[in-house]
Formats: sequence, structure tokens, C-alpha cells
Amino acid sequence: MKASVYVACMGMSFCTSAQGTWFDSFSDHSLGRNPAWSGDTSNFIQSSDKQLQLNDSNAGESWIYAPSTAEKTGIWSGYIAMDFNPSSANFATLVLCDDTLGNTVELRVAGQSADRVKLVRNTGAQSQTLLQSPVDYLDLASVTLFWEVQRSPNHYWTLNLKRDSTSWEYSDSAFDDQHFSSQRFGIGAKYTKTRATKVFWDDIHVSGIPYRDTIPPKISAVEWKSRTRLEIQFSKSILQFPSTVVDNQSIIWTVSRNSNSEFILQRNSGASDGTYQISLESFIDNAGLPADTLQTTLVRPIYRWVHFSEIHYNANTESPWPHEYFELYALASDSVSLKDWTVRINEKKYPLPDTAFVGKMAFANGPLEPNVYVMNFSSLPNSGGTLELLDDWNEVIDYVEYNPSWHSSSWKDKSGWSLERNESRPSCETESAWSSAGTDGGSPGLENKPETNLYAPLNALEYIAANDTGFTLQFAFPLLQLLANGQPSIATNLTRRNWHISDTGQVQLHGDFCGGFVFDTTATYLGAPEIANHLRITELLVDPVNDIPEFIEIVNFGNFTIDLEQVYIGRWSVDNGAEDLARITDNSTLLGPWETAVICDQPLSLFSHFAHSNPRAHVYKGNMVNLPSIGGLCLVNSEGTMLDSTRWSQDSYHPLTDKNTSVSLRRIQFTSSETAWTSTSTGSGNATPGIYRFHPPLQVDEPSLERAQFSPNNDGIYDELIIHLPDSWEGKSCSLNIITADGQPLAHPLKEVLIAKGDVLRWDGFDENRKTLVPGQYLIEIQTLSSDGSTAYWYHGCLLTSQ
Repeated sequence: MKASVYVACMGMSFCTSAQGTWFDSFSDHSLGRNPAWSGDTSNFIQSSDKQLQLNDSNAGESWIYAPSTAEKTGIWSGYIAMDFNPSSANFATLVLCDDTLGNTVELRVAGQSADRVKLVRNTGAQSQTLLQSPVDYLDLASVTLFWEVQRSPNHYWTLNLKRDSTSWEYSDSAFDDQHFSSQRFGIGAKYTKTRATKVFWDDIHVSGIPYRDTIPPKISAVEWKSRTRLEIQFSKSILQFPSTVVDNQSIIWTVSRNSNSEFILQRNSGASDGTYQISLESFIDNAGLPADTLQTTLVRPIYRWVHFSEIHYNANTESPWPHEYFELYALASDSVSLKDWTVRINEKKYPLPDTAFVGKMAFANGPLEPNVYVMNFSSLPNSGGTLELLDDWNEVIDYVEYNPSWHSSSWKDKSGWSLERNESRPSCETESAWSSAGTDGGSPGLENKPETNLYAPLNALEYIAANDTGFTLQFAFPLLQLLANGQPSIATNLTRRNWHISDTGQVQLHGDFCGGFVFDTTATYLGAPEIANHLRITELLVDPVNDIPEFIEIVNFGNFTIDLEQVYIGRWSVDNGAEDLARITDNSTLLGPWETAVICDQPLSLFSHFAHSNPRAHVYKGNMVNLPSIGGLCLVNSEGTMLDSTRWSQDSYHPLTDKNTSVSLRRIQFTSSETAWTSTSTGSGNATPGIYRFHPPLQVDEPSLERAQFSPNNDGIYDELIIHLPDSWEGKSCSLNIITADGQPLAHPLKEVLIAKGDVLRWDGFDENRKTLVPGQYLIEIQTLSSDGSTAYWYHGCLLTSQ
């Protein structure tokens, strides 16, 4: 066997010294020459039959290698014997091609449960079987195998096998056009201790043409792992690489190897979004070819492109939704993946579900609707807290520090309604963008329908001051632009809070105060100040409870603007007259015709507590007069003329008023008598700061509502608001009005209808033009006229919903 194979090989005139063509019959008693083998050479000897024999004393693996460049085309052949039945613990391998960087082509002799011979290509950690013998081909007590592998110029591998036979028993071919620059040929075995001397090799023949690589390494993958870490993968193995590289911004990146073709680039400072160029010429492949320049762009989610759009923090027994939740809104039209994203609630982080969504998605700490994800997070604090959205790099995408005062209706805070963001104000911050949910207690995963919030532009107008060329308006926040009657105004300071207007009289203001939200008003009156002869005190909150601030409401009933800097307020009594006078405000501030002003130390808590209030009223925090339970007030102009005087006592309240609640006094007559006042009704929210409505005393016998909430959707369930009138109203004339919380009329369903015993009033949710009003809170006003000419009013809130 040995002589015949040797003669055949010699007849082919192979040069034993060339790496591309060589032959080894292991007859020279040396592994150090023709060719020179390296590796675990001490574990191999020449057998008595002059074959290469494994010779180890313990279990393990042994490998030896000879230089070999054949890869592009070639013939590899030889002989192998195993004096045992091979298994997964005892088998042999011939490495036909190896670039020493993880790319190999191997002939595996057994080692699998199916006892096959396999031709395998290895690229890094990936293996591809090119050809394989039939199942159980090597399931023998001992194995004697002649093998031959050929590779043709047209990229076909051929595997020939026989077991002590004169002709090939197995022959098959497979296409494979992958190449690399081979450096060596290898022989190896894995064995147990009892098989450590029972593997033999002989007549190894290699003849072929090397693959000459002319293609430089390319970047096949780039991934930013963080702003300081970049991972790159080349199309082939890299033999040499530098310790550092430099980008186009002169930033140094350190280099480390992850695998033969994968590298990690790291920098000390975080990279900003943008395009980076990094020279990779010092990365050299096995053929000595350098890589090119890497150009990569870092684009990360911008702040608030995904943001919190709804917060439901008080899921109590009165809440329409039994579990707390927060909602996210993605501005992008594509799907947003939340993989490895987290939310921080008051400094504690919670992982978001590994999911993707488009538009809106809500996350609750208990089961809600099918489109709401359930996740484990602690309760959202009822007194306010912080929500922070963090992406997979732990970068802040949105931050909200919510507060119950953001509710536009204070009763909704205690009743478990959610806070909703007004999506028409994408750039607005904090309370300027949030208010109470308008319907159904909230809308998790659905379109937001928030109420109008308290951050109204006229409430943010801190003062109007007259000057020689017009007026200066100062706002509580910067404006991007301000138009007066369609003409641009001029910002007079860098903060863009002060603006100059030259127009007088009725002026339409049009302003942009947070990047897209536009406010309009047609009721602003700018004119020269007049002596305040028509200024009146209209409402007082005296000695309130639960830390609610006192307030004084005044109204300009004249036809001209009043400068409140020229008006003084102080205590007043019949015996002593005016005392302790002080200016209402120390700045020149104009109050237009029929405008309302509120004097209060803490206006924010005032408007947050009373749902039926007008935050658009002028609010002044200074020179507040202490209001005793029995006392009097007066208004005096700068010339010393008494403008208004009034007094009150406990008898001014309605007999049924609950003294343990904060109930204001409303003025019903412009006299100085204690009888000029009465209590604000419960139906009006106990106080209406900023809303003036001149009315006689309220009804004592009150109507009753079947249900304060109704939905005019024609489903047959509470489609109308039904009001039952008391029998004592029989014979009176009745009018039904629907108004907003700030007193604006919306509808007049009934006008001067004679009441009979047992009558019922109905409202179908339509406005004056027979159009259904949008869902929200509305105030019911019933006016009665008795036969003696006296008029009385009754108020109650109602809630119109969509379902």
C-alpha cells in the first residue's frame, strides 16, 4: 500500500519543498523537515510501518501543522487509520487550508453520532458543511480510510473516499466560491487515554495554487453601542491593527480586538450626533492589504420625540380607571422599539416591555384595556412626582415633574382623573401643556381630549403700562411673536416678555408663546387711564379653611380703562370711614372696561381649588387687606374720592351655608349695607374668583338632577340631562341657560316658560345653533321670575361625555 501510493505520487513529479505542492510519507523519522511540522510534535512518532502515529499517555487533543498555501485550486489526499470504533470522544481531523485567523477548510473523520466524514468550511464561529459521506460510513470496529479532496478552478469541491477498496466508494461535489489566503495544513486528533496511541496517518499529499488576495478588507458592519463605544466588523480577518486611531475631529479612539474580524473602538468623551470619519489604514489583512477610511453617522432619538402624554396617578375608589398608568406618544411615523428602555419614577427605574408601537401606548400597574400594557411599577405619588423616560443608552428622552395643580378642574384631582398633555402644544413646558382629561376620566392609548388648562395668555399678562407712544405689555413667559391687530409688535427686552404696542382702543392680540401654540383675544381694551369712578368690589372670600387663600374681586363697570396704580384699598366702617389705605398695585396697570381683577396672596392655589374660576382675570399678589369675619372695605382714588364702600358680617351668609367650608360672599347690591351680600352657591363651586355675575339671592328650594353626567349619543342611556323642579316653584316663569365656568353663554334651551307642579326640564347637549357641544364640564343656570317681580337663580354643574 505504502509503495504503490508513493510511486504514484513520485510519478506526478511534485516538489516536496514548495508550500503549494508537497508530499510526506513520514519515512524520514523527522517532523522537522520536508516539510517542517510544528505544534504538538512530541505527541507523534513514526510507527513500525513507517506511518505517522499518535503517541500520547493521557486523554486530550494534539495538533501539528505544515506550511501550505494551496487554496484557490488543488488536490489534497492521504491515508488515515483508527484502531477503534470512532466516537464523539475519539476522532481525527485534517485541516486542508488555514489562514490562522479563524478561516479553515477541514476534513472531519467521525466525531459525530452519525459516524460520517465531513468536508466543512469554518468562518470564525460559523461552520458550513460542504460535503458529507453516508450515515454510519465509519461505524466499524476499526477504520482504514483513503481520502482525496479536489478543488477545481470553477469553484467546485470534490470529495472521494474508500475503505480498503480499489475504487472510490463515495464521490460527490459541491459549489463554493469563498476564498482566503491559506498559511498551513494541519493534522489533529481528539482522544481518550485508551485511544491515545491508536490513530495513524500516511502519504499526505498537497498540490495546489495559492489564493492571491487583492481585495482590501471592507467594513461589513458598524454599530454604535454608546456615545463612547463603536464596534466594527471587517469582511475578512485582520492580521495587524493599531492601538489607537484618530477621527476627523482629532479625537483619539483606543482599539481592542473582539475576534479576528471584529474590533472595539472607544473614546473618553461622548460623541455628539453627526458624521465621523476614522482612518483604518493601519488595519492590515493576511495579504498585507490595508483597510479604507470608515465613515459612520451617529443619529440618536432627539429629546421628546417620544414623550409622556398622559399621567393617571390617583386610582382611588372614585376613579373611572381602577389602576394607575402613564402614556407615551411617539411623534415618528415609524414603529418605535422600547427594547432596553426604562422609566424612572421618583428616582426608581423600571424596565419597559420589549415591544414596539406606533403613535400611543399606555402602561398600567394593573389590567385595563386590551391595548394597555401591564408592567410592574410602584404607585405614582398623588402629591406630585417626576417621570423620566430613558432610552437603551440610558439617555433622557422626556422628563415631566407633574403637580396636582395642573388640573384645570380641582375636583378631578381628588376623583382620580388623569392629566393629559395638549398635543397641539409640542414645545410647551409643564403646566402650559397639561390639564385635566376632558372626558371619561382619561384616555389610555387613545387620542387626548384635555380641558383648556389654566395657563391662559391673559392670565399670563402681568401688567399693561401706558407711555408716551402707546403701551407696554409684560407677560409671565417669553413670547416668540406678538401681533396687535395683525401688525408685529416689538419686544423691548431680551427676555421677550415685554412688548410695545402703539394701538389704542379695542385691540386683537395674536401671540405664539411656546413654539406653535397661538392664542387670540378680541376683548383687550387699551386706552388712556381714567379716574376710577366705576370700580366696585364684587366678591370676597373671608376666613377660609384648609389653607385656601383669601381674595378680593373687583370689576370695572365703566367704559374706559382704569389705572389700578391710582386706586387705593383699605378698611372701612360707618364710624371711622377709610383706614389703612394702600395702593392696589405699585405698577401702572390698566383694567379695561368690564374686566375683572382678583387680589390674592396665592393665586395659583386659589384657581386650582375652585373649579368655577377665571384664571384669565387680572391677578395681583400685593397689598392684600386682611379680611376679618366682620368688617368692611373701601376703594379710594388718588384724589381721595370714595369709589366704593361695603361691609359684611356673619348675617351676610345664607342661613344654610356650611361654616366649615370655604364659601365666598357675592355682592348683590351696590350699597354699603351688610344685606348687599349673600353666599355663593354650592352649585357654583362655593366661590367664583374672576367671574362676575350680578344676581339676586339664590333659590332656597333647589331642583334635583337625575344624573349629573350624560352622553347625547342616542344609545338610549342617559341621552339627556333631566332636572326635576320643586313643587314650590309652581306658577313661576322659568328660563334654562347653559354657560361655561367663566360665565360665557352657550345655549338657552328654555325661555320664560310657566312652571307647573312636577315639571321636568331637559337638555339634549346642543348649543344655540343645534350642534352638540364637545365633551366637558358645563354650568346649568335656572332663572325664575315670581308674580311679585322678584328674580332668583340656581346653579349646578354637569358633565357631558361621549359615551
